[in-house]
Amino acid sequence: MSDRLRLVPYGLEPATVDAFCRITTDPEVYWWRDEPYTAEAQAGYFASEAFFEDAPNGMGYWAVFPKDTEALLGQVILQPLEDSGLIEIGWHFLETGRGHGYATEAAARLLSYGFDTRNIDPIYAVIRAANEASIQVALRLGMRPDGQGTYYDKPHLRFRLTRSLYKSQSQDVTS
Repeated sequence: MSDRLRLVPYGLEPATVDAFCRITTDPEVYWWRDEPYTAEAQAGYFASEAFFEDAPNGMGYWAVFPKDTEALLGQVILQPLEDSGLIEIGWHFLETGRGHGYATEAAARLLSYGFDTRNIDPIYAVIRAANEASIQVALRLGMRPDGQGTYYDKPHLRFRLTRSLYKSQSQDVTS
């Protein structure tokens, strides 16, 4: 919970398979994919053990809602970054959830959780170079450019944030 938002782990109401499919099949959200995910494929993934395999380690996907409603805004993710040994944070927001600082606010809460509760250090984000909005979120969070690489079969910029740098920052990440 934050001042304006609720982060609800998928599998708990109202973070249902329908919410997950709404985000992950929206071509405006997943624009970087060559072909959009289908609702059938995403519902199957949601129902699989693979979707929840990181939950015992305190990682996974959280749906993001306004504090007092069930109007889905987006999702944030804390998960292993493929087979790299790194832990990544990610954010995907519907059009109605953009431009209000929600991605930054939700990701900041997840960073705090990752650093303070799960003892993860550092945390990375990988972002397509054309995704200027997500790059700006990473920078507002205090993440620093850390090279580039191929992730999810596509070239990405990599950003990194350490616990000590995160704790030393005295910025309002919700703006």
